[in-house]
Amino acid sequence: MLEHGSAKKVFGGITESEIRAQARDLLDKLSPEDIERIVQKSGLEGRERERVLSGLLGRREFLARNYGDTEQ
Repeated sequence: MLEHGSAKKVFGGITESEIRAQARDLLDKLSPEDIERIVQKSGLEGRERERVLSGLLGRREFLARNYGDTEQ
């Protein structure tokens, strides 16, 4: 999103430091259990529910691995 299309106009000026700060803030505020509760309350079911849950948990894990503490 930082390099292509219209999203570049919105996100192109963000610094690595800002990305790290935003990622750490999200990691501090949103646990895997929070994500599970949110998806549970969404009303999604079956494969769609599992796809969304897996995707959101995977995105959080990516942030933890790349921007967070090793304990996240």
